[in-house]
Amino acid sequence: MNDINNNNKLLTIFLTLTPDKCENTKMLLNLIKSGREKKYEIIIFASGDGVYNFIDFGKEDMKHKNLSEQLKKLINDGLKVKICNACIITREIKEQLLMPQTEVTGIAELFYLMQQSDCFIKMGC
Repeated sequence: MNDINNNNKLLTIFLTLTPDKCENTKMLLNLIKSGREKKYEIIIFASGDGVYNFIDFGKEDMKHKNLSEQLKKLINDGLKVKICNACIITREIKEQLLMPQTEVTGIAELFYLMQQSDCFIKMGC
């Protein structure tokens, strides 16, 4: 819970949208790009159906390949992704299926991020 860099402003994106809608994907990627340009530290907290964005579908899944590759690159470049533990349990998703360098965590982390964030954006219903 204490992996926030205090030198930058913090933007938390609370993501509950599925990866299936192209306009949602573009909006998420543009938001990350814009936040980085403004020197924000960005953390995504994936909850509900938003956890599906961070399943490592592999090369066989052409439908999600582009988003998956872009998110992996962003994560490798320092984007932090936290994934709701209860949400993956409810959806019967094994942790081994999640993208590397993502962190499975609880709802207390979300409340901590809400408190610490300079900007908090909810993407979803």
